[in-house]
Amino acid sequence: MFVENKILLVIPIITAFLVLAIIAPHTIFANTSNTGAEDASASVLEVYASNKTLLLDVVEEYNVYNRGDKAFNLSSLGELYTSYPQEDPRQELVSYDISIGGIKADYTVIEELGGLYRQALIKGKDFTVEPGSNITIKVHYVVKVLPPPKPITLDEVVNTDWSKVSLIEYYDNLTAPTVFWNYTNPLIRMLVNHLWVKSNGSLGKYVVNAINWIMYNVVYGSRIPARHPVEVLAEFKGDCDDDANLLITLLRAKGVPSILEAGLIYIKGYEASAKINNVVDYTISSGGPHGWVKVYIPGLGWRPVDLTFIVTGSMNPLDAFNEGAYMKLPLVIIERNLGRDYASETVEETRKLEKLDAYMEVRVTLKLVEG
Repeated sequence: MFVENKILLVIPIITAFLVLAIIAPHTIFANTSNTGAEDASASVLEVYASNKTLLLDVVEEYNVYNRGDKAFNLSSLGELYTSYPQEDPRQELVSYDISIGGIKADYTVIEELGGLYRQALIKGKDFTVEPGSNITIKVHYVVKVLPPPKPITLDEVVNTDWSKVSLIEYYDNLTAPTVFWNYTNPLIRMLVNHLWVKSNGSLGKYVVNAINWIMYNVVYGSRIPARHPVEVLAEFKGDCDDDANLLITLLRAKGVPSILEAGLIYIKGYEASAKINNVVDYTISSGGPHGWVKVYIPGLGWRPVDLTFIVTGSMNPLDAFNEGAYMKLPLVIIERNLGRDYASETVEETRKLEKLDAYMEVRVTLKLVEG
């Protein structure tokens, strides 16, 4: 399951765009063949069964170095945002702190669409890094890991009253095409029309058929930056967020509310590292980033759809709902993309950092403890 070291670009604190461009939506998990995930899944389910409380302790540390001969200010790249645990049935925020240079920093939580998406904005403007020096930004948070929701059945997905889907708040925002999820593209439209005909006009069957098509036709393959959905379709290749973004595009094309959700999954003892464009040196311990779809189903609410990290290794579309990382492993949900084109923004922000001659060491550590 854990063979691909596709990680980030740059660092989530530089701009709101990079939050989605690096750690969160990308994955280091390629398939489900590693028994580590199965062991972790069995372990956490045993803990749930025993009614024990699990706490996931996460430390994200960013050391930003100035390798040039001129001072620069991090705020010159934009406002400084950090990842922030989202409000979700799978978790409860216990504590959250940010420090810069060892000194506690003030922040404010920014919300979008009534709190569907949250991020922390660091207050202050003076984040100057002198030549030959560095600045350290540390984000430390603890979440209570809550049990996953009850699994759903294929009948519930197919035969729910889909006529009520438009009653969800912010329906237009959650189904509109974006530059990134552009379902007006002719290639995307061809697949949408094919799946709709195959589904005989049933929206529930269309959802299942879209999941099934991606699972059986898109081969796993990582790339930095992330692919746009039309690129996934053209190449028949993608990783966790690539596949998720294609599914979101297909679902929105038929008026099904869907977003990209991402988080850090706890896997005891698993470590990964990567160097990106001679700008970022990233290491994560006891876990890895992963992305999946959240789709709104009338009567069932928001449900996860995981196309690349099904613990059982199954190719059954129903298992994308019930056997993915969100449902089976301890994790913290830290990001939701409501439509940003983080693939293009990644390239732009990386170039900015290169021009500054900046270098970043990113260290992320997860620790699971019984509360």
